[in-house]
Amino acid sequence: FIFLNSSQIFFVIKILLNGKYLDITYNIDKYCEVCGLGKNQKAPFRIKSEPKWGSKSLFELNWVYDEIFVRKDIYEILFKNKGLKCREVLLYKKETIIENTVQLIVPVIDISLDMSDHPFELCVKCNRKKYSPATKGFFPQFVRKPPEGLEIFKSKEFFGYGAESFNRIFITKNIWEEFKKIKINPNIWPLSVIGMQAS
Repeated sequence: FIFLNSSQIFFVIKILLNGKYLDITYNIDKYCEVCGLGKNQKAPFRIKSEPKWGSKSLFELNWVYDEIFVRKDIYEILFKNKGLKCREVLLYKKETIIENTVQLIVPVIDISLDMSDHPFELCVKCNRKKYSPATKGFFPQFVRKPPEGLEIFKSKEFFGYGAESFNRIFITKNIWEEFKKIKINPNIWPLSVIGMQAS
């Protein structure tokens, strides 16, 4: 397995980072403004303008590192037959659906990463744990092999500095090869395979 280094994969579209953005997009009943943990998406993202895709196929939103947005035709070709669902994306203020863009609904896997030697911090307010996003060498591996057929998924662990928090997104070598066939070339980071069969 490999994880997507999202800061270098996609072109970035800015959204309004204010209270309205959080309230409209997320359930924030358990949200902590100190560490950024505890928000759960409840509604579509709204972006300021329709993406000008050009040769691009995927993008991320500004400061939202664990959501992937794709051209709708790429979703139909590559992701739909992997069992991934999608969510519509809206145009800010107009509240109209952007027809050529969808957000992938990437599942969170219920298998832990081996983070025994990875630095972390506990929030001074809510006491929840978040790991450093910095990585040297191989990224930590899962404690056991994820289920067969699951080719793109998020970690259950959260990462980030300060008030940012996000899950890591992982893909299999198989889907990476499919990316290359349709000329999607994201930056990736390999996982350690110590104690576990490589995928």
